[in-house]
Amino acid sequence: MPEFISLAAALFSGWLLVRLILWRSEWLSALARAAVSVVDALLSPLPEAEKLPLVERRNLHLLVALGRLFLLLSLALAAGWAVVQAGDFFQGKSAPWTSWHWGLFSIGATLPFLRRSKHDGPYSPIQQLFHHLVLDHPNVGRMLYKREARRVLKGQPIPEQPFLIVTGLARAGTTSLLNHLSETGSFASLNYRHMPFLMAPGTWARWHKPASVPTQERSHGDGIAVSLESNEALEEYFFSAYDGYVKEAQLKEYALSDARATDYATYRALVCAEQGGGRYLAKNNNTLLRYASLSQYFPAMRTVVLFRQPIFHASSLMDMHLHFSVEQEKDPFFLTYMNWLGHYEFGQNVKAFTWSDGSGMPVHSPVTLDDWLERWIAYYERVLALRNDQMFLLSYDRYCAMPTGVVATLMQEVGAKGMSVEAESHQNERPAPDGASDEVLRRALALYDRLLIHEMSLGA
Repeated sequence: MPEFISLAAALFSGWLLVRLILWRSEWLSALARAAVSVVDALLSPLPEAEKLPLVERRNLHLLVALGRLFLLLSLALAAGWAVVQAGDFFQGKSAPWTSWHWGLFSIGATLPFLRRSKHDGPYSPIQQLFHHLVLDHPNVGRMLYKREARRVLKGQPIPEQPFLIVTGLARAGTTSLLNHLSETGSFASLNYRHMPFLMAPGTWARWHKPASVPTQERSHGDGIAVSLESNEALEEYFFSAYDGYVKEAQLKEYALSDARATDYATYRALVCAEQGGGRYLAKNNNTLLRYASLSQYFPAMRTVVLFRQPIFHASSLMDMHLHFSVEQEKDPFFLTYMNWLGHYEFGQNVKAFTWSDGSGMPVHSPVTLDDWLERWIAYYERVLALRNDQMFLLSYDRYCAMPTGVVATLMQEVGAKGMSVEAESHQNERPAPDGASDEVLRRALALYDRLLIHEMSLGA
């Protein structure tokens, strides 16, 4: 019986030690994030006069996190020791631990991990921490990108190749078109397998071999199923890691520098290399912010801009705004995730496009259907202002009526070789929503007619 008490104390002390540590697991997460943030600060391109205070602040945060963890470990060790002492007391003697004691201690320390942790959303706390460690620290990302570029490209010049960007105001059919283009096997594009190492897709793919997971409906609740192999609008993280165009309430139009244009060409080459070749393809709803300079730097670039009948488009945006605002309230990580990827189209952190001449969308948060129509007007007026021979305008209705022809024409434009896609046509049969003022709707419809005039022609 005394020996049983001693063995039970060993088992319980192991469980208690680990359980107390997990009790404040967020302190472990804070320590990991603080440590990586120091590295990120050291890699910052800021002048030394600005970098030093940044490093000092983050070192202070690291010391605080270390102090809290030390206290937690001390408490856990003290609790485990107290249990062992209690076992010795009831046993009536103190004896050295045998292999049985250490074995039971190890089993006890393992038991807390066998309990399935409950969490909201598709990402566990460990997965969320991993995303924070990578995506919260763009300087680390830039370092990984440069390292991969040296390894893969070996300093060789990057040949200019045609590539295709799918864009438009959100809810215009861009995801559907992206999927149909991807099905041809002609393109290289970022997909969910590359998360969270978006800056170094090849490095991540060398040792990350995720198991296939069943497709599931995406968070939009619009019936579109996604899997790890699904391409998505992920390239924006590259631009946000370098350029400071994201403001408190605005996304500001800007011009790429020579260095950034070179970096972008390199980045596209890395994505294509990881995918085994093909033409680079991206869906990016923020392309308009830098389109003028992109088209100058890359004359072989082709951009297709989708648009919908304004009343339906505005209504869909408003519905998504309400949906995402609720979901982000329930799961704050969802909001953080969208911010990382530059998705400010709707939800709690919705932002306005602001053009270089000072015009743009109303900065206030959109509430009414008129608000969303005003955003629609501001966006597509800029589209017409930027339109050139590298840009193709495509209405959602026409795309839905002739998806196969649209895909074939775009493939031809960028010299993509691959299988044709037989996509079924469909029509929007929903009734027009109410709630828009006559004046705003009139301006939107007039602009829609102007967009139709310049719509792309389909090849044979």
